Amino acid sequence: MQDGVIATVLVYVDDIICATNKEGWKTRFFAELNQKYGLKDLCRLNNYLGIQVDWKEDGILLHQSKFAEEVLERFGFADAVGCRSPMDTTVKLRVVKEDDKESTLPYREAVGALMYLATGTRPDLAFPVRYPSRFVQHQNLSHDGALKRVLRYLAATKNHVVVFKHQGGRADQILKIDVLLMPIGEIARTRGRALQAT
Repeated sequence: MQDGVIATVLVYVDDIICATNKEGWKTRFFAELNQKYGLKDLCRLNNYLGIQVDWKEDGILLHQSKFAEEVLERFGFADAVGCRSPMDTTVKLRVVKEDDKESTLPYREAVGALMYLATGTRPDLAFPVRYPSRFVQHQNLSHDGALKRVLRYLAATKNHVVVFKHQGGRADQILKIDVLLMPIGEIARTRGRALQAT
């Protein structure tokens, strides 16, 4: 921290996010990057590594709606009838036997695409994808069914978002986190330290 400047810079190959409390510092920073490497400031962040960022007056929305639509299209579920839950908890997936009918779904690719959503903005997909992912080496129609259910759930929820709402301008900020438009809790913080989580 120099001259009261607080800055965080995230770099992934040629994608850079810069967050700072001093606009002048950011302007100089990007001017130097442009001069040395030809990197430009694209102003306010709206997309980073496939995660879309929508700015609202009271907070920020993060989502992967575009990628979710691409996944559904890629695996033939663009027009699928959605379902309300990502997995059937009564189905127990088992190791493949010799006489099982083989999978018809590009299983490994589907697992990978759904994992990317789960690690980005869709934590609700984490377990429903992790469970069938244990069978990427050998799978049968029941494993296909589990992944197809996740894809049907995605078809119904492709526009879900993670919402970070800023509430109040007090010294201790309360950041209300709504995941998929459903409140999961609040974190009360002072000077960057969590005081209480509910």
